[in-house]
Amino acid sequence: GSGGWQLAGLPGLDVHVLRGWPATGTLYAAGYPTAAGVQPVYRSSDGGTTWAAAGGGLVSDFTGDPLGVHDLALQVGAAPSATPVLYAVASGTNIARSRDDGASWTIVHGVREEMATYDCQLHVLGDRLYQGCEAPLDDAWVRRYDVSQRDQPALGDGSLVIHEIENRRINGFASFPAHATAASRLFVGVEGGLVALEPTGSWRFLHEFTQESPRYTYVRSIWVDPADERHIVFGGGEEHDISDRSGLWETTDGGATVRTVQSPLGIDFLRAAVPAAVTTGSDGRQFIMLVDEGGGTRRVIRWAIPAR
Repeated sequence: GSGGWQLAGLPGLDVHVLRGWPATGTLYAAGYPTAAGVQPVYRSSDGGTTWAAAGGGLVSDFTGDPLGVHDLALQVGAAPSATPVLYAVASGTNIARSRDDGASWTIVHGVREEMATYDCQLHVLGDRLYQGCEAPLDDAWVRRYDVSQRDQPALGDGSLVIHEIENRRINGFASFPAHATAASRLFVGVEGGLVALEPTGSWRFLHEFTQESPRYTYVRSIWVDPADERHIVFGGGEEHDISDRSGLWETTDGGATVRTVQSPLGIDFLRAAVPAAVTTGSDGRQFIMLVDEGGGTRRVIRWAIPAR
C-alpha cells in the first residue's frame, strides 16, 4: 500500500530471494544463514508478520551446517491453490526440490557439496525448469529440465539451451506474465545484455552492451509488460557504485531501440546499481527496486510503470 516500511524479522539470514504464492498468500524467503540455528528457507502465511523455518534437509554432509540458498523457483500445482513444488539452488550448481512446502528437501540435480562458483539462477515456465550459471569461471550457460513428473528422483542432465556465450554471467530470468507456459519466450538477464530464449531453443540478444559501449550493464532486474511483451524495463549493475556496469533501460519495441529510464528522486540510474527488483500490484505494473548508490547508501523505490 502507501504506508511506511517496517522490519519483518528474519535476523541472522542474509536474504537473497523473496517469492510469493498468490493462491494462498504464502511468502517464501531464502538466503544464507549468518547465525547459529538459522535455516536457509523460511515461509510466512501472514504477510511477513511471523515466519516459520522451512529448510530441513538443506545441510552440508561434511559440517552439518545449513547450506546457503541463492535462488528459489515455484512450480504451479495441478490446481492453483495446491502447494507449489519448490526448487532451490542450494550449493554450487546443484538443485534441491521440496514437495511439502519446504519441510524437507531432496537434491535432484548435482551433488550436495560442490566447489563454490558464481550464484546460479532458476525459473519455472510450465513444466520446464531453467537454470542459469557461470560455472566454471568464464563459461556461462542455461540448461532446461523437464519437471512434468514431480516425483521423479532426479532431473538428469537436462538440455543445454544457451551456451557459447563466453563469460556473460546469467543474472536473472523473467517471462511474459499473461502466457507463462512452457511455450513462452524466456527473457534472460546476462552480463552486458538482455537475451530472448524462444520455445524452440534458439536464442538471441534483444539488446547487447559491448565492451566498447559507454555502458556495460549487468542485467539483474527485468520487468515485462503484462499487456505487451515488447515493452520491457531491464537493468541492474554491481553494487557499491561500479558505474560502468549500472543502468536502467526501457524498450517498447522488443529491443530494437532502448532509452535510459528517467531517474526518480534525484537518483542517477547511470551510476546507481539496481541489484534487485520485484513486480507487484494487481495490474502487474508496480516495480519495486532496491537501488545502491554506493558509499553504503541504499533506497527502495516503488515505480508505477505507465502503459504504452
